[in-house]
Amino acid sequence: MNPPDLLSPAPYETRAERYDATHRLISETCRKWFDSEGNWIHPVGVSAEGAWIHPPQPIPKTYTRFVFWMTMGLLCGSEEDVRLGNAILEKTRFHSHNIPDQPGVDPEKIPPFDIFVTNHSMQMLAVHGKKLDESVKQQIEFWATAGLRDYMGNRSADLQFHGFNDNMPAKATLGLILGGEYFEDSDAFEHGLWNLHQLARMLSRRGLISEYNSPTYTPFTLVNLTVISQYAKSEEARTLASQCCERIWAEILAAFHRPTGLMGGPYSRAYHFDSTAHLSTQSFLLWLALDEMVLPNPIEEFQKDPIELLHAHGFAPESLGRLAWVSSCQLTPPKELLRWSRDRQYPFQFHATAERGGDGEKYCSEVNITQYQEKDFSLGTAEGECWSQLQSEVFYFTYRKKQPATRREDVRVAYTRYLIDDEDPKDPGESLKTHGIVHTLQDKREALVLARPTLNLSATPLRRLRFCLIIPEHFGTIDRIIETETHLFLEDGPIRYAVRPLNPSDWEGTARIKMNRIENYLLLSLENYNGLPRQFTEEELKQTLNGFVFSVGRCDEETFESFHERVTDSHCLDSWYFDSRTVRYHSTETELEICYSPGGNHVRYASIKGRIRPNPVWKADGLPVQDLPFLGTPPPQQPLRFPYRHLKVPFAPEAPWTIHSDLSSQKSISSGSGWRKHHP
Repeated sequence: MNPPDLLSPAPYETRAERYDATHRLISETCRKWFDSEGNWIHPVGVSAEGAWIHPPQPIPKTYTRFVFWMTMGLLCGSEEDVRLGNAILEKTRFHSHNIPDQPGVDPEKIPPFDIFVTNHSMQMLAVHGKKLDESVKQQIEFWATAGLRDYMGNRSADLQFHGFNDNMPAKATLGLILGGEYFEDSDAFEHGLWNLHQLARMLSRRGLISEYNSPTYTPFTLVNLTVISQYAKSEEARTLASQCCERIWAEILAAFHRPTGLMGGPYSRAYHFDSTAHLSTQSFLLWLALDEMVLPNPIEEFQKDPIELLHAHGFAPESLGRLAWVSSCQLTPPKELLRWSRDRQYPFQFHATAERGGDGEKYCSEVNITQYQEKDFSLGTAEGECWSQLQSEVFYFTYRKKQPATRREDVRVAYTRYLIDDEDPKDPGESLKTHGIVHTLQDKREALVLARPTLNLSATPLRRLRFCLIIPEHFGTIDRIIETETHLFLEDGPIRYAVRPLNPSDWEGTARIKMNRIENYLLLSLENYNGLPRQFTEEELKQTLNGFVFSVGRCDEETFESFHERVTDSHCLDSWYFDSRTVRYHSTETELEICYSPGGNHVRYASIKGRIRPNPVWKADGLPVQDLPFLGTPPPQQPLRFPYRHLKVPFAPEAPWTIHSDLSSQKSISSGSGWRKHHP
């Protein structure tokens, strides 16, 4: 049923109106999902057999994180909402989402640790502490103290800003700085401050955070840092956090494509509902902070029955919980960045770097980001993105089918996956795993997208290998598709684009594009293999090449015949020898050339129009690098120090580690189990 008082024909024109509408939605929904005693009355399937929980009863402990998200938003409301929020929290039981087994921890005496619940507890105390009943406050304080520890706590070595995810270090930093101040633990506070300096140093050498432009995780990083900037007592902590927030806002607003209301790519990490541009945490954050140009409108979407868009993990309460959590924080982009975003002139170009930690095929790397925008579309790529085999969208295309785009139905996206066997996109799946290493080279409207399967597939009998361009069609099919001997041409609203397959290694596949529709998706597949199950050796997989050239045009600037002729007149040379692949592509618009090792994943050179591809730390039209904190100012100074006494981590306690330090504050040589013995 639709709550009648929430459905309003008038737009939510101001930030205050959007926040108010969000908190009314949370209030109304919580009264449907919880009774006045805080019992859970929303049926949730939890068993492997799909058995339902029958209300009323305490909320399942596996939903502790969700409870914190919802009540963070609920406590922003009326006195009635605050009473209900306390009742819900009173019934909440601790659950660790990321460290389920914590031997030796008696949860009644020693608080267990969870990167979410522990630090959401500290956030709750900082933001809503005065609204909490005493018994609830004591319980949440107990949970928050776990964050002050090193092992099984926020001072664990994996919770650094060190090229992996940033959202968990941001949570840990909140817990250490605000928790250190709240519980008067100076060591914890100093460690949190060290974390902030570590992030500032990264942003002094890079344009983006490591977990850049993620529809799920960038908001988590930004909100935690924003809370530090608003609630820390330390002026140094507030200033550093505020400067880091400004940099993340610059990153977000650079990638935001206002005419479609969507985030352009590429993405460091994305789930299925992110890639399809349905409901994401980033879209919630932008809708609250910017204006109604952001799609989709969450107030309208959460009132639709049945649900129309894909939700986080296929579960609407999870999505609404994220909206509630984001809405508990006043998100205000710097005025000059808002002006830059709203007054953007097209075409618009954006280049930046990020950095990635890792090993093997998930190697350490510098990531080079390119995004190009015109009024009707955005095209983004990432090169050096070793997470392309995990959750990254190294190629991402957004465009509007209608001018102006005012509904989610008016826009479309496209992205890639390297798929095996019978894998296909399916709703409401959490994530569609990709099995490919991808390299890219982009100049404005044209991009080379090159792929091979990951080498860990050598242990798996395979029936099918294919590199796919995936185009969601939840709101209608592509207007026009024309297949030729060398290209596939697509026309949709005001946009035309062409896909040219590149010389795929043929292990009984086909070099032509195979086009098929699976549920709500159009798949354009380039097959490397399609046959009886067989195991490929690593050497064979290194030689399993794939890829395509992608070209974009607009219907208002030329006829289809002219676009077809211009694209087909381009020339491509794709060669491989001695584990070195060279692709040269010449069109009327550009010349793209890349030489790299598919086996070693190292690029020898990538050039555009005969010159090495630009590799600026930050270059965005209208926002010069000197206007950004840490890049336009001297890097913040911090004495050389290391806050760790050991580097043991809960998810791999036996992993080897070592510290050799001759710092005056820390003269030591220490190692973990498995590290080679030290011989003087």
